[in-house]
Amino acid sequence: MDKKQLPTRFPFGHGLSYTTFGYQGLNVENQSDHVHVSLQVTNTGERAVRRLSRSMFKT
Repeated sequence: MDKKQLPTRFPFGHGLSYTTFGYQGLNVENQSDHVHVSLQVTNTGERAVRRLSRSMFKT
């Protein structure tokens, strides 16, 4: 909420972008002291942009 008490239109971290992305080849390797995650990200839209992929895990 803001000072006008209006509800948010998009939750924090919603991931708004000017293009679309495709994801494939998700691979998760559980190693002794960490987890290694890899995937292929492809820009499937019409705009050239950069993308940071975030992963969240609950232990």
